[in-house]
Amino acid sequence: MIDYGHTCLLIFAQGTWKENYRMRFLKKIKAKFITSMKIDDIDLWGENEQIPLFDPNHPEANDNPCELCDPLSEIFLKKKGQNDGFILFSHNVLGWDGMKDFFLYILGESNVKKIYYLELDGFSYLVSTKDRIPEILNALKEKKVNRSTFFDLFEKEKIEFSIIYEILKY
Repeated sequence: MIDYGHTCLLIFAQGTWKENYRMRFLKKIKAKFITSMKIDDIDLWGENEQIPLFDPNHPEANDNPCELCDPLSEIFLKKKGQNDGFILFSHNVLGWDGMKDFFLYILGESNVKKIYYLELDGFSYLVSTKDRIPEILNALKEKKVNRSTFFDLFEKEKIEFSIIYEILKY
């Protein structure tokens, strides 16, 4: 786990989720994110604050708001449109092993159609002042990949910061 940064997720539903499934799945995703922080072999992870996934559109759920979350949330809301799914952010960035485990879980779920994923490094969190927000947002690029290509990028440690990955299941 990297101590600070931005992890931004948009998880698209395959169709429409029933409310009890939605709540159960959300609870599992949030728990899996926290346990995925503990997979990596980083000596000091316990000294870093573990910031869980939160809904950026409900500020009361975020104990650690920042000025960058709002414009990032707008980008993900546009991508979501009227589709069913979750938009979830964290100010922690998972390490390689944790991220792979986390994404294998989500993409293995039959009721998930695809995921949008953005990772920004700690620099974006620590210096995301209003003056730098346009610079950070203008640096964002998009890339569409399928699941196997995405995991191949993991194996080669080629996942990049500032790219919004659209990860298709097939």
